[in-house]
This record gives sequence, structure tokens and C-alpha cells, in this order.
Amino acid sequence: IACLGGGTIGDLGGFAASIYKRGIPYIQIPTTLLAQIDSSIGGKTAIDLNIAKNILGSFYQPKAVFIDPIFLKTLPLPEIKQGLAEIIKYGVIKNKDFFFFLKKNYKKILKLDKACILKIINICAGMKAQIVSQDEKEKKGLRTILNFGHTLAHALESSLRYKKLSHGEAVSLGMLYAAQLSYHLGKCNKKCLEEILQMIKLFGLPYRISFDPLSLYKSLCYDKKFISGKIRMVLVKEIGRVKVVENINPNSVKKAFNGLIS
Repeated sequence: IACLGGGTIGDLGGFAASIYKRGIPYIQIPTTLLAQIDSSIGGKTAIDLNIAKNILGSFYQPKAVFIDPIFLKTLPLPEIKQGLAEIIKYGVIKNKDFFFFLKKNYKKILKLDKACILKIINICAGMKAQIVSQDEKEKKGLRTILNFGHTLAHALESSLRYKKLSHGEAVSLGMLYAAQLSYHLGKCNKKCLEEILQMIKLFGLPYRISFDPLSLYKSLCYDKKFISGKIRMVLVKEIGRVKVVENINPNSVKKAFNGLIS
């Protein structure tokens, strides 16, 4: 199977390849920024169900991934911004210098400056490949840091029935939520929280949304990143450093919702 398209095509094609005849070869040819820097790499394949995002899936590596930035010229700006949310994530979780490179060059990046885009793809794809090679099936906790912002993002998407938000927009909100929760729990300082909020605003990504807190929390509890019913999230310590935190108090989780409500 050749998966030519964005993350949805890659996930669906990869999942189909993993279950047909107990596994047939497939290749990824990502055409969106989000797919080129993140979803086409690592072998996670999945589809959504009504109750939860990416809940039905498998780990199944493609035989090859072919990335050509020329495809990005065909995309509207909102589609580019979806990828930018994931790009910011890489700076927050593991590369402080990259984070501030994004901040310094945001205007060029929004205009798809060739040198900037090539650097971004190389750094993000390389970072993800390195993490996945050390912890392919998320058994050691190393790969878990790639979920920064995604616990709430997936809950938002499923609670809103996959209609109101794109994945990238949900990740933007999810990262801000994780930063706010980190600050409230004393894991990071206020400057770190403000840096993440400023970056989200620079790239024109959402930082407020209207939602039903009860419905969101229910969706959150279905998340596959929860362990034995215990709330587990990737929280930020400082730009470039994050930590997987377990047994987070449910009241703290709910209280931090307030920072996102428009």
C-alpha cells in the first residue's frame, strides 16, 4: 500500500496494511506539514471511534517514508498551521534552541521559506526517529514525551465529535493546557507558561475555546495514555524539558480547564 496524503491517509493505510493478511508492506508519502514532521514517522497507525481518538490501532512500521516539501506549496495556511502546532511541541519537549529558532523565524516559516522548512523537517523527523528507535512501542516511557499536549487534544477532538477542531488546533490547546497544569502543580515557572502561550499566538494558533467541562473530562478518562485508571500526562519543567507525571489529582485536572474556556 502506498499512503499518499496527510495523517489521516497514513494512519488509515498503515492500519489496513497491519491487519490485512496479518501484515503487508506499506510506504508513507506524506503531503502535509504535520505528516512530514510527525505522523508518517514512528509506525503508530490508528483510526478514531466515537468515544476516543486513535483508540483502535497498531504499531506497524512502513518500509519507507518519502518526504518532499514541494507538496506544502499546495496547502492552504490553516493546513500549514496544523503542522506548526506539532513543530512547537518538539521544541518544548526536547530542544530549547529549536524552540527559540521558531520564535525568531516565525514570519519566514509562515511564508514557507525553503531553508527554514527544510531545517524544521530535518530536526523534527530526526528527533522523532531517534526517540522511536529507543522505545518503539512506548514500553520504556521515552516515547511517551511525544504525547505532550495530546492527552487533552484527543479528548477535545472526541468530545466535540471531531467537527469543531482540527488535530493541530487541538494540539495547540492541549499544549497550553499542559503548560497551565504544569504551572499550577509547581512543575514549571510562569515564564515558561508565558513563552508557550506567546509562541502559540505568534503562529496564529488557538488558545481559547468553548466546551463542556463535564463532557471533556469524560472523554479524557477514555484516553489510552491513562494507566489503570490513573491520570497520566506529560508536563513541562522548562522549555526543552518535560516529565511524565502520574496520579495527578482529578480536581487539579478539572481546575486547569478554566484557562482554556473562552
